Amino acid sequence: CHDRAWFLRVLLEVGLREAWSGDSVVRLQTPEEFAPDEARAALVWSRRRADSAFELAWNLHRRLPVLGEAMLEGVLDEPRAVAFIRWTSGLTDAQAGWVCERLVPRAAGWTVGELVEHVQRMVLAIDPDWAEKRYTEAVRRRRVAGTRNDDGTATVSGLDLPVERAVAGCERIDELARACKRAGDRRPIDHIRADLFLGSL
Repeated sequence: CHDRAWFLRVLLEVGLREAWSGDSVVRLQTPEEFAPDEARAALVWSRRRADSAFELAWNLHRRLPVLGEAMLEGVLDEPRAVAFIRWTSGLTDAQAGWVCERLVPRAAGWTVGELVEHVQRMVLAIDPDWAEKRYTEAVRRRRVAGTRNDDGTATVSGLDLPVERAVAGCERIDELARACKRAGDRRPIDHIRADLFLGSL
């Protein structure tokens, strides 16, 4: 975790250096849109990977520096740091930092799942409406994504959907698949569900 923290610090430093600043180093206070591109080119990364790494670096070393310091000291690993970042989103930087300062010293003794539970309890104590706001914000990002798999098949996913409608949709497909089975359809029920899903698109 120490080496990873240093790598991310360097990544951030490169991204925050003003373009064309020459021999004099001019650092930006906030990253520009293409801040990850230098690392992306040097490391031959995809845009998504470069953007994700830079966002992690920003969170560790600028937004929540207590996390970066803990990783540099070797007392916090990346999965736990990511859990802090993810589950304090929606708080102010000051509030998120307060949560991290109190829980980082004990984080190594918990599994990631246990850490998330502790973070959630503390976040809800700060902002009782946090969970509802987080859910509402996620639903605003709802979307459908399709990807091609290595074996030539495809995956179609609905992301950040309203939970009630998603559950109702799954139950409806299951009901129809079971009705097909009762009517004598000999395909495996998972195949029936998948075909019904595709047929509804």
